Amino acid sequence: MKKSPLLVRMPLIIALLLGAWLWKGGLGLLPSDRELTWKLGGDYASIRKAELQVWEGETLLTREELSMPNGAMADPTQKLSLRSGSYTAKVFVWRKSEVVPRAWSSTFVVADGVNVIVSR
Repeated sequence: MKKSPLLVRMPLIIALLLGAWLWKGGLGLLPSDRELTWKLGGDYASIRKAELQVWEGETLLTREELSMPNGAMADPTQKLSLRSGSYTAKVFVWRKSEVVPRAWSSTFVVADGVNVIVSR
């Protein structure tokens, strides 16, 4: 008895669909690459140093220090692998002629998109 062409191709079709699902982050269940854009606020030319942190609950996921001796030219960006969900951003910004950084934290939500804006 001869098998149907659809039945012969079914394992390949299922593997391709599963691969596409995993590649796109598995509906947010799996981490996928995201690009965070950090809105630091104020006069960017006066920024000399920034520390950017991403937290998930009590766990620090990433910490990056940026040195900008001539000031920031644009919003810093950062590529991370994150699942869909809620995260906390902690930002410390040192400005020209300031010894103590200005600090703020913000909650941001990662959903279906690749680009995430982090601001106050």
